[in-house]
Amino acid sequence: MEAQNYTPNQTGMGLKSTLSIAVSVALLISSTAVQAEAFIPSLTAHGKPKPYEVMPLYDLNKAGGVMPYVQEQAESTLGAVDTVVNSKSKNIRVGSSYNSATEGHETFADIRQKGSLFYGRAIVVDESAGNYKGASGEEVRFGYDRQAAQVVIGTTPRASTDIKLVYVRDVIKDNKVPVATGNSYAISDGSGNVVVADGFGMDPVDTDRQVAKLMWDESFTHDVFQKMHLELYRIDLDRLADNYSLRDTATPKQQSAKIDRSMSGFKADTDLNLFSSQLNLALDYTAINHEAKRYGGPGTAGLETVSAYLYPGVEMDELLLSATSEFDIAPLQTLTLGVNFKHVSADATKATQTNSTNPGAGNKSAIQLYQTYYGDVELKQSEGHASGKLQWDYDNQSDLTAYASIANFFRSPDTQERYFAVSAFSPDPSVPLGPTARSVGNPEIDWEQHRRVEAGVGKSSEAWVDYGRTRGHSMAWQVDATAYYDDINNFITRDRARGQTATGANDYARIWRNVDATMAGIEIDAKANLTKNIASRLALNFTQGENTSENRDLYYIAPFEANLFFDYFDYLSTGGTWNIGTQIRHVAKQNSVDADPTTGSGYDGGEADAFTVVNLYASAQLNDRIGLKAGVNNLTDKSYTDTMAKFPLEGNRVLVEAPERNFYVAITANF
Repeated sequence: MEAQNYTPNQTGMGLKSTLSIAVSVALLISSTAVQAEAFIPSLTAHGKPKPYEVMPLYDLNKAGGVMPYVQEQAESTLGAVDTVVNSKSKNIRVGSSYNSATEGHETFADIRQKGSLFYGRAIVVDESAGNYKGASGEEVRFGYDRQAAQVVIGTTPRASTDIKLVYVRDVIKDNKVPVATGNSYAISDGSGNVVVADGFGMDPVDTDRQVAKLMWDESFTHDVFQKMHLELYRIDLDRLADNYSLRDTATPKQQSAKIDRSMSGFKADTDLNLFSSQLNLALDYTAINHEAKRYGGPGTAGLETVSAYLYPGVEMDELLLSATSEFDIAPLQTLTLGVNFKHVSADATKATQTNSTNPGAGNKSAIQLYQTYYGDVELKQSEGHASGKLQWDYDNQSDLTAYASIANFFRSPDTQERYFAVSAFSPDPSVPLGPTARSVGNPEIDWEQHRRVEAGVGKSSEAWVDYGRTRGHSMAWQVDATAYYDDINNFITRDRARGQTATGANDYARIWRNVDATMAGIEIDAKANLTKNIASRLALNFTQGENTSENRDLYYIAPFEANLFFDYFDYLSTGGTWNIGTQIRHVAKQNSVDADPTTGSGYDGGEADAFTVVNLYASAQLNDRIGLKAGVNNLTDKSYTDTMAKFPLEGNRVLVEAPERNFYVAITANF
């Protein structure tokens, strides 16, 4: 389920009255503790582009590096190499993988050491990938170079204390994305055409992310205080994007963007024993600073000229207070209640700064852009909301689990949704660099309110242990199913200006506004160990999203997908294990899209045909010390596009053909 980045079984319910808050506090005090911050998570914007995931730093299931244009809802297991990669007895792991499609590689070293008082871990990774061909024979523009590292240093001066420092750095260079091309869309009333640049006007040529965390965990034998976690953290993103380092762009059209985003914060949570019960309390404070400028472009004096304040000195402070607890209501049954309160203060401190180019040529300052589409707005915003969730769980400690939850929770707008300000280079609507190239956040946009119900059940046979592992020799199976329905008030949607806002602006610029929406999804994951050596798995995913205010589809909603796996496991006579398997991935036709900028946001790349892809894989390991994995993706050389492809920066999404038939190989060892 891609919608809203939901994690099943982790949502929240907002409390709206003094009475409901009082009842919640009473329940919390009379119960046992679960982790407050995790129970009601903070959601991210729907369909938001972002750089490649930092963690995990290496992944043998993605041999040869990242392939963002293929987004499977279910993946094969690591197979036989799992015992090599996840060995707890060896301090050094190394590995390397290669993919023939992109000629990509990923090479890593993972070293760890633990003594009586101190421990440490260091990981280094090097990746690269390049252009590839689809099964149609067309070359797809793609590629990146990446170096990442993680260092962990910790101490355990006593059994109850764990203090550690974590530092991660991830550098991605020369990340190529689809080049923007101008496309014309006819307005339904016959009044003309809208010209939009579909694709991406720049490449992120240098992305540097750094994460530092200092954490202290303490256990107590005190009557009231049971556990404590304290954390200081800092996250920095520095990025340079341009349209000339990796592209042939004439000097007058060259432009670049420099982005600087930092997040600094403090977390604390504790388990308290009050009135013979336990309560988990958590606090999380984050200070966000986000600044970005665009330089150069048509009609400017060159690359030293500021042509837009994309994030005009954005400052945002977020404070989250959480409380969660769990208590027994009957044998094998628990009830969990979580409440939180989030407050956000935000401002765009440089919104009034003007660009160096003439506003008459199409450029505007950030405040001028906000006023063009939303009227007289207040830049400074301060708002808070309470959320909560109530969940019932059943677990017979054997072969049956179930849960059901009801929630009402809020999501605060991020810096992009509030303050993004991309001005155009021309006032002419008939050119791609005209008003349709603008992207304008809404400083006064409302918080999303999610009213959500969710349920799930898991059932297994008595002999079930895990996929490929059975007690005895009989057939064993497990089935998990989850479903949710989310009624969203004030869903924050991307859109195109067609007269919906206070000013009536009608130039098809990208804007952000509130609508009502619904999302729903079902996941079914059925696994069976058919014999001692043969296992199979069927994973089904269905997601639906609708803009109910305007009776049209939401963008970036996954089509129905089914993944069928067959695996054979066995032992090697030389002391080890091996397996061979196949994945059959079927994705239904995607015709529920928001791809037309004259009637919606135009954010989707378009409709896509159904496809079925077959992947083969095999692996082997010797004595849990050395492992080899190899496979063939897209065995039948099918030409297809995955509508859930991910892109690393803001732009108009396009359909990108997936790689042709390709092979991969990965080797890993531990010492």
